Amino acid sequence: MPLLLLVSCMSAPGAPLAPEPAPSEARPPGPTGSGAQAAAPPPEARPAPERLVAIGDLHGDLTSALAVLRLTGLVDATGAWAGGNAWLVQTGDITDRGPDSRGVIALMRRLQAEARAAGGEVVPLLGNHEVMNLNGDWRYVSPEDLASYGGEAARKAAYAPTGDDGAWLLAQDGVARIGDTVFAHGGVDARWARLGVRGLNATIRAALLGQGPPEVLGSDGPLWNRTYLLSDPSPPARSSVVPSPSSAPPAWSSATPHRTAAAWPSAAAASSGGSTRASPPTTGATSRRSRSAAAP
Repeated sequence: MPLLLLVSCMSAPGAPLAPEPAPSEARPPGPTGSGAQAAAPPPEARPAPERLVAIGDLHGDLTSALAVLRLTGLVDATGAWAGGNAWLVQTGDITDRGPDSRGVIALMRRLQAEARAAGGEVVPLLGNHEVMNLNGDWRYVSPEDLASYGGEAARKAAYAPTGDDGAWLLAQDGVARIGDTVFAHGGVDARWARLGVRGLNATIRAALLGQGPPEVLGSDGPLWNRTYLLSDPSPPARSSVVPSPSSAPPAWSSATPHRTAAAWPSAAAASSGGSTRASPPTTGATSRRSRSAAAP
């Protein structure tokens, strides 16, 4: 399965990239409506597709999101799905910093339906910034983003548990296993890996509704954990973009194995903070598993 992992971290136009905030201790909103719970949970592991593209932090930058999707051949010039049976995994942080979180959310929602109709799949995962917005932490919301919703009250309603964007976000998972790769925005340590994919996603969703352990949304949870990136002594490298499905993926240096990757013995782990193999690579070997680094 060719695997291409891209990370696009955008700041709001003209604004310096601010440091990442600490996880908020605020309790999430109350129970959600049916829109956030309508979809059946995916299987523990999904079969590997013929082609899979993973893209990280899009941060409210609709223009760049469409550009990278066109470059990978997943959408056409009009922004419509053109990837056929390919799979797209978006590893979270589509909100904040940029001018148009609403537009990026709408894009992901539309492509989910279009890809499925063509035999493909779009798998959006939650990042820490989605959780911040659901919890009312708007420190990284740009004025343009606020205006795109029609003001603060309208945006607050949209991100409420029964709001249009809030209900959709609450229906998304935090972790996905596809083939032999586990995807998450941050990283999955041994404590949370023991729950399995479905158990961990159920725990994240319960915590978002104020009915589960809040620490799963904290600094050691899968949406914030950066151990994969910080424990790797080698310099992180940004991936090269493969514009055509017929192009062979370039080789990247194998990442340093992480102590917790063995919780899914056959799985690699991919995140916006880096990726690891479950077993140590042969000295001097390269891997088609991609590595990436993201600004917080």
